Amino acid sequence: MIQPNSNNRVKNIMKITIYLIIIFFSFSVTCFSQSENTYLNRALYYYNLAEYEKAIVVYKNFIKDYPYSERVLSAYIQVSGIYFDNLKNYLEAINTYKEIAEKFPLSHEAKQSLFLIAFVYDESLKDKENAIKAYKYFLQKYPNEVEGDKMVQSAKNMLILLESE
Repeated sequence: MIQPNSNNRVKNIMKITIYLIIIFFSFSVTCFSQSENTYLNRALYYYNLAEYEKAIVVYKNFIKDYPYSERVLSAYIQVSGIYFDNLKNYLEAINTYKEIAEKFPLSHEAKQSLFLIAFVYDESLKDKENAIKAYKYFLQKYPNEVEGDKMVQSAKNMLILLESE
């Protein structure tokens, strides 16, 4: 038989347990956020020093260590930008765009990435065959224009130009 004091004791223990769980969770979230910030700040530090390869390594480590972070997509975008703009490594930019499209298929960035793959093949690599394939794949995946977004029409126009050459 449970005595009246025993009930209060169980309730108090439950309250203390819940309180400790909340404190632990809050502390964990803060620690993870600080760790994520440490990665991203270090990547930005290297980027600002024009040490692009080091920045990429830090971003990729962040992606590996925090695959479910809401900042992962942004890290991928930074990596693709560094490959394209700073290192002029167009094949690695394309590979990163492909990763974005695979890992975030419902995002607007996935659509942009698939368009950019075709664009990089066309404009930067002058690879007509792969550009045509990439534009066709883009149009297959995104056949309709979204209001305010002109990628579909641009892809159609680029494809017409490439196929008429």
